[in-house]
Amino acid sequence: MLGFELRADEAHEQVIDPEDTDTELFFEVAEALLDKATPAVQTEVIPELESYKGRWHPLGFMVYPLGVHPEIGSLRLHIWPITFRETIAGGSGIHNHAWNIASRVVAGEYTDARFQIDETTTLPADKTLPANWLRVFMPKKVAGEPDCLSSDGTIVSVRNEGEVRVSAGWNHRLVPEEFHLPTIPLTRLASTLVLDSPSFGYPPSILIGGTRGPESFHNARPIISVVEARAAKEQILASQDSY
Repeated sequence: MLGFELRADEAHEQVIDPEDTDTELFFEVAEALLDKATPAVQTEVIPELESYKGRWHPLGFMVYPLGVHPEIGSLRLHIWPITFRETIAGGSGIHNHAWNIASRVVAGEYTDARFQIDETTTLPADKTLPANWLRVFMPKKVAGEPDCLSSDGTIVSVRNEGEVRVSAGWNHRLVPEEFHLPTIPLTRLASTLVLDSPSFGYPPSILIGGTRGPESFHNARPIISVVEARAAKEQILASQDSY
């Protein structure tokens, strides 16, 4: 489909030098591809969602890999179903990415809080994380294996820069400098078709608070069951019928 090979790039093995990247051109090309891919996803992928392999992200949304373009990047379908989501407590949080992201909202409304880092320091392993500070973890992914997150002791404080709201049929963009956190409540459906650029070759940062210490840990990504896929599919189809 549209030059995409039917495989996943879970570990973001596609790498490009950021110096060789024209960000605005990427978004222009990516959004043109999303224009063409969205109807096919709505009519061919979503009605047959149970036949696709997907996993739960630690933040509680479904991730379905839909292919890799040799030049543009990887295509995925993300779904935040109503009432049921499988999350990992302390497994993720506010984060950025090491690649550009272009997305099209295909169902519901996507909401996203944006953050700015205010202060940065380090904290010894035997010290308790202060209130309102977050520990910086860097993920390492190996395809088919749990995510491995590690910290060098860096902690940060952040401020909320506001919320982005995007309705079905509209695009939104993320660049590597932006820290964000999806904010879709359990009472609302959202689904996005996402096109990642190739990675810029360094790990993103994940900011985690609470009692999580600096030790490395692993996040398994549970497989989405047929029952869960069918329920999500029915929610999306019902939302499309209501337009």
